[in-house]
Amino acid sequence: MYREANSDPLFGHELWNCYDRTVSQNPRTNHEVEGWEGGFNGRIVIANSTIWRFVDKIQEEQSVVEMNLNQLVAGTPATPRRKKYRRLDDRLLSIVEDYETRAVPDYLLGIAQNIAFYVV
Repeated sequence: MYREANSDPLFGHELWNCYDRTVSQNPRTNHEVEGWEGGFNGRIVIANSTIWRFVDKIQEEQSVVEMNLNQLVAGTPATPRRKKYRRLDDRLLSIVEDYETRAVPDYLLGIAQNIAFYVV
């Protein structure tokens, strides 16, 4: 899909800008969903699978998700994030909070040094 150089972006800055999410310490990505998908894919790998076995696995997964939701509603604390991600969040928050005192190139370099892109 190509678009003209001066046309409006397909998605506005508000959608993909992570500044506010970082400052408010909200997740910047959907890693939780990706993690669930990876785990689910690992649980449904079945040799010579049929649609009925797949339906059974979907129902099992629904039971697990409902149990986890009930535990959260009952006050069971959520699983804490891994230490490396908590440290990354702290580093990014420190850089973002220091925005006013940094030169723009230093700010961007600090952010870039804490972000990794994975190309599949």
